[in-house]
Amino acid sequence: AGKFDLLSRSSPYAPIAGALREHARDLLASTEEQAARLGRELNAALFPIGQVLVDLVPELGLLLGPQPAVPELEPAEAHNRFVLAFQSLLGVLATPAHPLVLFLDDLQWADPASLRLLQALLTAPRRGHLLVVGAYREREVDAAHPLTATMAKLREAGAPVTEIALGPLDAPTVG
Repeated sequence: AGKFDLLSRSSPYAPIAGALREHARDLLASTEEQAARLGRELNAALFPIGQVLVDLVPELGLLLGPQPAVPELEPAEAHNRFVLAFQSLLGVLATPAHPLVLFLDDLQWADPASLRLLQALLTAPRRGHLLVVGAYREREVDAAHPLTATMAKLREAGAPVTEIALGPLDAPTVG
């Protein structure tokens, strides 16, 4: 789970990285044999670009081990490399045997980079077994909001999007 914050919109991917940190800690708490096997699978999937994810989530470095440095790229190419690394990571972590659920709260405050990453992950031909659950305050998201545009692009690309409007709970429900 991760939560976007109005005051930290200048930190791209922060809630996603936080969720990955938690998950990486859980994975590191598994048996030594399981962690070693997962490290080998991740290395096979991420080599030679694993460092871009280790820079974001240092805990992954404990699973991956030392990674080669990645060359500097132009912003668009760096973004594509980052998305490829993320997709490769999810290919290992989000499997039929172990589907992955990512809950993101307060999407009305999501930074543009995180929205682009989510769009790329959810429209990829091989999405894997990833379920993204997002929550946002409807009254803070209008037609011009970046989240609205992202949701429209997801639908256009054929990504399954389900919206559930939640209203306030009435007294009998709470009591």
